[in-house]
Amino acid sequence: GDGNGGAVRWYAFQCTTLLHLLNSLFSLDHHKIMIELACAATLVPAYSKELFNKLVPSKPSGEPRNILFIVCGGFKVSVAELTEYTNIIAAEKSPSWEVLCNGERWEILKQ
Repeated sequence: GDGNGGAVRWYAFQCTTLLHLLNSLFSLDHHKIMIELACAATLVPAYSKELFNKLVPSKPSGEPRNILFIVCGGFKVSVAELTEYTNIIAAEKSPSWEVLCNGERWEILKQ
């Protein structure tokens, strides 16, 4: 439980490498921290409102949703790699990201 009588839910999800790239860049932009690709995967829902809402639906009462992201401490990334990620993402023209979660396939629109 979560200490408040609610259940703790765990999710296993997989998304495209491009979405991982994007989250590495968001982490740098928002938090001034460079995060390597594998570690950035954990934060994918934090930067995709649509995915976050699918994983953690709003409560009928409207009260805030509590969530904890556990990010490993990967640090093997460089400014040059992040620049390369930016170029890869810019070349991607698909209107959505593919996400697999607990056996379901979702299309998440790019923001």
